[in-house]
Amino acid sequence: MHYAIENFSNKREDGLVYEEVKKVNAQMFKQLLDFDITTSNEFTIRESEQIKPATQHVPHIGNLYQQEPVIKLVAYHIISSRDNIQGGEFRFKYWGQPHRKDNFGKDIKSSNPYPLWLNEQGTLFIVSALEMVGTFDVVSGQLDFIKYEFKGDNYK
Repeated sequence: MHYAIENFSNKREDGLVYEEVKKVNAQMFKQLLDFDITTSNEFTIRESEQIKPATQHVPHIGNLYQQEPVIKLVAYHIISSRDNIQGGEFRFKYWGQPHRKDNFGKDIKSSNPYPLWLNEQGTLFIVSALEMVGTFDVVSGQLDFIKYEFKGDNYK
């Protein structure tokens, strides 16, 4: 499952992000989360860099019996403006590819559920930690975002 909010905020707003995740978790994900142990980090992806697609948690026999909390939900808050970056779009294993534009800036039609505005400044999106997430290479400029990891008791 995926959840995204357009024009959430153009600057870091940890309290608002936590409130939104609490609301969305209660409605969609229904995970037991401990918000006191949430971690957040600011990231900058520069030209010719990318985030390789990866999950944040994979349940397997080696970690199912551990007692420490595991990452259950991940929220990404984009801070940089698309006016200053080319490339660097987020990609998801189960959300399809980002929409593309032609040489004149018109959107190319697609049946893909991936929102047109997902990579715009101020967007907040929330995904399961089991979802594979990464970015395409940044061609020019830099992508700035904040990643929040919401943790809870291990899966049993």
